[in-house]
Amino acid sequence: MKKVLIIAYKNLTFNTRIVRFCKSFSELGFEVTVISLKKPKIKQKIKNVKFFEIYEETPKIYTITSIVNSLYKKFVYKNETKIKLFLSDYILKIFFFLGLSVIKNFSKNIFKVIKKKKFDLIIGHDTYSLIPCSKIKKKKLNANL
Repeated sequence: MKKVLIIAYKNLTFNTRIVRFCKSFSELGFEVTVISLKKPKIKQKIKNVKFFEIYEETPKIYTITSIVNSLYKKFVYKNETKIKLFLSDYILKIFFFLGLSVIKNFSKNIFKVIKKKKFDLIIGHDTYSLIPCSKIKKKKLNANL
């Protein structure tokens, strides 16, 4: 049986898209492992699908995004071009490093869940899950990304 890993830096409580993916893969005969911030609330268990929840103690990326957006709106919408360029670059650097630290913790916790399991296919559901996916691929735990 082929194995699929789906990684989503999301709360799956109300996200039905990933649950539909899992049902489709299950019907095709795949064994599916899903790792996310919160498990979905589903009434019936899906055959050959395992959901794992990773609790994040660090601030969520969405909070960081909203802070960066508010800073950007306050400072960058002014008319002076030099200030715009400086602040845009500075805010982007802050966002990048804060975001990476959050994703690094998420990646470490993913490795605790999957240990040395091998997967035939890895799906990064959102942009934040691409870093953990690439780390899994680099460790040669999996065949396809």
